[in-house]
Amino acid sequence: MIKKIIISSALCFVINNIHAQRISYDLNSKNETENISPVVKAKIEEYSLQIHQIVVKEKDLMSEEIDKINGKLKAGEITEEVAKDEKKKISDNYSEKINSQISNLQFDLDEVTKKQVQFSILNSDSSTPETDAKSKPVKNYVSTNFINGFIGFGMINLPNGNNQNLNKHLAFNSGFDFGMLYRKQLNRTSPFQVLSGAYLSYRTLRFNDNYFMYRNESGVVDLVQYDKNLDKTKLRAGYLVLPIGLSYNTSKLSTDNLGNYRNINNGVTFGLNFYGGIRISSNNIVNGDNISFRDSNTDYNHNKYIYGLQGNISYRSFNLYLRQELSPFFSGNNLDNRKMFQIGLMLGW
Repeated sequence: MIKKIIISSALCFVINNIHAQRISYDLNSKNETENISPVVKAKIEEYSLQIHQIVVKEKDLMSEEIDKINGKLKAGEITEEVAKDEKKKISDNYSEKINSQISNLQFDLDEVTKKQVQFSILNSDSSTPETDAKSKPVKNYVSTNFINGFIGFGMINLPNGNNQNLNKHLAFNSGFDFGMLYRKQLNRTSPFQVLSGAYLSYRTLRFNDNYFMYRNESGVVDLVQYDKNLDKTKLRAGYLVLPIGLSYNTSKLSTDNLGNYRNINNGVTFGLNFYGGIRISSNNIVNGDNISFRDSNTDYNHNKYIYGLQGNISYRSFNLYLRQELSPFFSGNNLDNRKMFQIGLMLGW
């Protein structure tokens, strides 16, 4: 099930980046529609305000007359039936007055419709000089403050140690990450961004020469050789990781109506972050002649907690990363104190 989720997520991320779009949520964005022409919006707001003023004024006058009828009813001057008829006449009279005054506003629906059609087709209004400023709003740069998704794949290197089985029989080892990253620019002109987030990191070791990882009855974990052919032998651990760091962007200052700004979505970015994580899964996968199992219930001495440093060099959504783990890959003494180094590529970081 976890494998299906990982593959599905990976496909979504890859397709997203092929189309050159981030999976992101801009925390600066406002819940405003940009599909309505500014000219149309201004005219509708003006018309609505005029209607509101008419209704409020006439409603106050109508309330005064109805209060007089209620006074007569309370004093016993008229019956409840007569009061009801009088109130209906007053209501109908003021309804006609309100409709008449609204009609006199002469709201030009045809002209407003034309403006909206022009805006929808051309994304701009054919406006008069008086309305030109409204029909062409200027978008000023806003410092980045958003959450986006990312995916990464890298090669793992475990240095040699005292355990000769690991030294001799490690094959290609890889890491796969995906998750969410929070990025916030310190201000409009700052080249620095604060980075944080959360992601899942899966580390997979592969073994050759028909070796696989085994834990004996005494609790000792080591590589053992199978006496027949093995098609697949993997040891995988998954971690929930929390990074925190800072990045520096090399893009130059530009200018808009608010002054200088630095668009840190452009240019080359250098980043450094510290990360820590906790193990959430472990799998030992073996397939071959007369043997096939996936063991997720046994502790194969993967370190329960991890921490390390990661450096990044990125351009737009493409990112080269170098990761040095400062915690041992394994926690058992028999597998010695070797620390992972990883290099790879990320999309969306």
